[in-house]
Amino acid sequence: MEKRNERENPSHDRKNENQDRSKNLEKKWKSIKGEYRGEYQSVTDEDVNYNDGDFEGMLDRLSRRRGISRSQVKDEIDNW
Repeated sequence: MEKRNERENPSHDRKNENQDRSKNLEKKWKSIKGEYRGEYQSVTDEDVNYNDGDFEGMLDRLSRRRGISRSQVKDEIDNW
């Protein structure tokens, strides 16, 4: 059986793109966290702080606190 090239698997490509976006968002988040917290007074330190590996959990907390979707939170960070 011939091994398929990873490029031939669209779901693999999407997974890698999502992982790359999350890594980039996390890097950006570290630089804008203070500004973000200042912009949205309802957001607490507990909402914006997270342990390594729990960036997604932090996105969930921000989503709940602000009453917007995770996708919207990600877009805000991405476009900050």
